Amino acid sequence: MIINLSQLKSFAAVANEGSFTKAARTLGLTQSTLSMQVASLEKGYNVKLLERKRGAIKPTALGQVMLDVANRLFALQDDAAALVCDADNLGGGVLRVGSDSPATVLEFIATFAKLHPGVEVSLSLGSAEEALAGLMNCTTDIAVLSKTGSARKFEAVAVRKSGLACVVPQDHPLASRPLIGFDDLHKRALVLRQEGSQTRAVFDVACQEAQFVPRTGLEISSREGMLEAVRRGLGIGIIWEKEFNGDPRLKTVPLDVPATELTAYLVYQRERRKSWPHNSVIKAFYMHVMEACGATFE
Repeated sequence: MIINLSQLKSFAAVANEGSFTKAARTLGLTQSTLSMQVASLEKGYNVKLLERKRGAIKPTALGQVMLDVANRLFALQDDAAALVCDADNLGGGVLRVGSDSPATVLEFIATFAKLHPGVEVSLSLGSAEEALAGLMNCTTDIAVLSKTGSARKFEAVAVRKSGLACVVPQDHPLASRPLIGFDDLHKRALVLRQEGSQTRAVFDVACQEAQFVPRTGLEISSREGMLEAVRRGLGIGIIWEKEFNGDPRLKTVPLDVPATELTAYLVYQRERRKSWPHNSVIKAFYMHVMEACGATFE
């Protein structure tokens, strides 16, 4: 049996939006038409693809698998359209970027937007795992990440390296130091990212190798929250040096500790790379980042 693509698109919109109302608005359909499309899909195959959980619409286990397939299908459909539309220029189009490093990716996006002002860019920020999932289910096109993902599913190119640094207020006793070591941090309160972040993972490994036990004054989930905590005197922050936002009230001092370097990668789904047209916005962004980092497109 050939699946009805209109019904599949309706299901995918509801599952992605988590709401029939939002999905209907996105597709330009009435809510009753949308509901009928989804119901027909489920009834036609005698399956349950959506369920209501805590007031939101969520895909069932089977629905999640179906959603991943649908997102890949419609992403490839978009790639096919890009091959025949706007063949001579980048006067328009949409680029969906994911990242776990706002400072790094926004630098690339800002310069890309100046070169291609007609391209609409959307940015999804989250953990590396969330960004890789977005690439896999085709809700994002390309990502700047601190992880490369599975070599079977993704291709990754190193674009930037950065070391860890301490963040302190401008008037802090350590602000004038050229470097800070673990001895300087002894008994000083630290503001650390929560476990699960790459910053925390690399810092923890360095501490273990040096047999240094940090004094954690505060754990916080976001980079911006960490910087605000440092500004308020809650401790010394740990950050990737190139991700500092330049706040004039704060200063970064390199952390003089071995094995604290992080590599940022440009990551994309291996399967979708094959369908990049020569003038696509995805390839244009790829080339732009490569050129900005002194590399070339292969």
